[in-house]
Amino acid sequence: MNGDSKPLFSRKWWIAFCISILAIAFITVSLIDSRDLPITIIGAVLGVVMTVFASFILLKGQSEQQAELANKQSRLQADLTEKQTELQSKLQLDLARRQNELQSDLQEKLVRQQGELQLDLARRQNEIEQERQKETAIFQEKLNSYNLFLNALCKYVESKDEASKSILKFRTAALAMHCDNRQMIETNRNVGDIIKMYQSADENDEELLMSLFNISDCFREALYSNDGDKGRTAEQRTALYKESIKELMERFEDGRDASDPQDERNDTLHQEETIEQESKTVGGWQDYIKSLKNQGWTFDVANDQINLSKDDALASVRIRKPRKGTFYVVEVISKNGDADFAKGLKAQFKGARSGGSWWRELTSLPNYGVKSGQLTTSLEDNAKARTVIIKWIDKLTEYIK
Repeated sequence: MNGDSKPLFSRKWWIAFCISILAIAFITVSLIDSRDLPITIIGAVLGVVMTVFASFILLKGQSEQQAELANKQSRLQADLTEKQTELQSKLQLDLARRQNELQSDLQEKLVRQQGELQLDLARRQNEIEQERQKETAIFQEKLNSYNLFLNALCKYVESKDEASKSILKFRTAALAMHCDNRQMIETNRNVGDIIKMYQSADENDEELLMSLFNISDCFREALYSNDGDKGRTAEQRTALYKESIKELMERFEDGRDASDPQDERNDTLHQEETIEQESKTVGGWQDYIKSLKNQGWTFDVANDQINLSKDDALASVRIRKPRKGTFYVVEVISKNGDADFAKGLKAQFKGARSGGSWWRELTSLPNYGVKSGQLTTSLEDNAKARTVIIKWIDKLTEYIK
């Protein structure tokens, strides 16, 4: 038992109980030999009283003991509950701590792995970029080498001197760095055919173009792996080249129908006699533009160039200065590339033509003070130049409408 447990009965109860037992024992001994009935009854009564008293004391003691046990059990249950609560709290705290540690470890691992992935990605991107730059540099070097080779070949067949011949040899050696054996064999074969054509003075444009196309085909294969010719056989590519050569030769034939400089000069002299008079009565440039728009023409001026077009017209008109040209030119471009239409323009207005296009140099404009790049800005104030432009626009728009 614990040191704080109470005794079954108090000291007073034990003293009273002991006195009562002694009294009963004394009375019982005194009455053993007595024949007096009242005294016997009194003794019996005292015995019953003592029995009841003893039972009461025992029951009371038992009740107190049970109460004490219940109280003790209650305290033990409270202690157990408190310890369970404390233990559960400790377990929860420990579990939370472990979860925090695991979460922290996981976060650290994720950050480390993410950093490693980013470094690896940056490294791979750097490798890809370096490879791309390398491939770009190789591509540019190949392209430059091919162009230099073709230029050297062109100079050699034109001059046929030893200097150009030496250059062509070195360009051929540089070409070998960027072509495989088969491509080099094919290129050399076609180069030999071209040189033979020029040496024999028996130039054939179609054969020359075919040899050049074959060389370009080798170069394109080295540059692009023939991506544009997937599914085409060598025979099909040759057929396409022949078709292109045929079309190109037709354009060469059309291009040979050029202007006669003498016609241009005579016409200029004739114009100067009339431009002087007509410029005195010619209208303003803005009023003329407005009248053209009222007729349905779309008039556009940009970068020192005049463009005229109309939905129902057969062609469009353009006045400009070619990048490598000396004079401004007036051009007519048919909508469907009709060569016969251009022939009619040449027959009517002289000049030159190619395919469905016709043009003529405006050789008189410099005589009226028009400088390169200043045509459209000078038409407001330069009456003579304005007269020339208006006369040509009127004649051509009337022809093609």
